[in-house]
Amino acid sequence: MKTLREARPATVGRASRERWSQDIEAAVQVLWDQALDNQGVHGQVSGIGLAAVGSLGRRDTGPQSDLDLVLIHDDGAHPELSGGITGLSNDLWYPIWDANLELDHSVRSIKDCRGVAKADLSASMALLDLRVIAGDGEIVQEAASTVLADWRAGARLRFDDIVAEQRGRRATFARLAYLIEGDLKEAAGGMRDALLIKAVVASWLAERPSINYEDSYEFLLDVRDALAISTGRHQNVLRLAYQDDVAQMLGFSGSGGADPADELLAAVSEAARTIRAAYSDVKRRASGRLAPTGRWRGPRFVRGRAVPPRLKEAA
Repeated sequence: MKTLREARPATVGRASRERWSQDIEAAVQVLWDQALDNQGVHGQVSGIGLAAVGSLGRRDTGPQSDLDLVLIHDDGAHPELSGGITGLSNDLWYPIWDANLELDHSVRSIKDCRGVAKADLSASMALLDLRVIAGDGEIVQEAASTVLADWRAGARLRFDDIVAEQRGRRATFARLAYLIEGDLKEAAGGMRDALLIKAVVASWLAERPSINYEDSYEFLLDVRDALAISTGRHQNVLRLAYQDDVAQMLGFSGSGGADPADELLAAVSEAARTIRAAYSDVKRRASGRLAPTGRWRGPRFVRGRAVPPRLKEAA
């Protein structure tokens, strides 16, 4: 795992994120085998799987992205593991910490996944990206399918919470399209909104937006990665001090006498407007589907017999 820190990509783009995600997955799979060996298991174990969520689950990991890993188990005792589930998790997490890699980790049964997803909106949306990395893929797939089914079943009741969450972020971080030093992730029109669109579409409350927002999302990921390379740390706020370096890394040359940093901000603003418009489209479609259609009245009965309604006569 220590070699991963030195092997962080110095380039941006979808291909770079794919390659970096694959390198991380390969290293984690080796770590999984070593952890099982430490626990006295030679081969694979049934009922336990290691899954990725977040950027690694989506395979858009950047140079300074943290690792979001979930150890999913079937709630069994697993006597084949010398230290049990706790011992296995320690053998997984400590080498990652020793490599100075940021790690967001959890150990959950399928029941735990359902409970966390129902209680926390952010966790629920994060678990939609659940993807197997190592171990028993069937239990990870079962957890993913269960969380998705719960998300779809409860989406109608949680839609107001989804809208409120987005409105709260907009009040806190403002709109990315109008900011000089905007938060690429949390501001309205940022990467979080793009993931929110994906979550609403997955709930079946609305179909895909008519606006193509994926390219804008990929561009914001490019800006995030260039910012991480420039600063050498996990960073989502595009500060003025780094805009020239990020602009140069992304190929903004200042054509027509314009400042490269200004070109960068204009492109960020355009991407944010696109994502914001796509979110508004999905929100409108979902709201229309959830809007009440008026009180339904059944047939009128007279002396136990259904009779047609009495309609007003038009002149």
